[in-house]
Amino acid sequence: CMMRKSFGFLIVTIFIITSCTNLFPDQSAKDKTILILLALSPTQPAYQPILNGIRQKLQEKYGDGFDIHTEYFDIEYQIDSSSIEMKFARYNEKYKDIAIDLLIVVGRNGIDIIKKYAEDYLLKLPTISVDLDFSDFGYTSNIKLNEKTAIVGMKMNIDKMLNTALSVFPKTKSVFFISGTSKFDKFMLSIASVSAKKVSNRKFLFLTDLSMDGIIHM
Repeated sequence: CMMRKSFGFLIVTIFIITSCTNLFPDQSAKDKTILILLALSPTQPAYQPILNGIRQKLQEKYGDGFDIHTEYFDIEYQIDSSSIEMKFARYNEKYKDIAIDLLIVVGRNGIDIIKKYAEDYLLKLPTISVDLDFSDFGYTSNIKLNEKTAIVGMKMNIDKMLNTALSVFPKTKSVFFISGTSKFDKFMLSIASVSAKKVSNRKFLFLTDLSMDGIIHM
């Protein structure tokens, strides 16, 4: 599972860097400034390999001739929209006098937040948008900031993941899906239930709105 995740992050990173170099081809990265905005908190496991990959690939191509600024929205910890607005107001002020060449947005709903709270100078930047793509499940979202946006849509093939796991443990009869209580957690649970219907001869149980002790007891 970790190997598959690492390979997935590698593919995403390669796509990001390809998009990045295409956005300013035939130019030296010297004095280039890249702003990376991440929707969730720094504790997200997926962020570190993506950030490390971006920096590594840029260094391989351009040496040390670039600056990277990284900011986190922490939207999972924000109480209401006003707290996000206040945080983004600081970003607007912080970067207004910095010549940014490329914006990279990583994480769910990041583009929507930028469109709502960013000042014009950020809205017009060449952008790479990295977000989850649920179009295979009939859900569409706007992850494009402007006409200079390269989109990296990350799709989840949950039924393939289930089949792979069950091939490793072929005697498995029951599969438990444990979900958190946030809206996004419940959305992911609904996506998983759709995918589970494509897998036969197994019993699937979906657990949500339970404490950790309740889950362990069950």
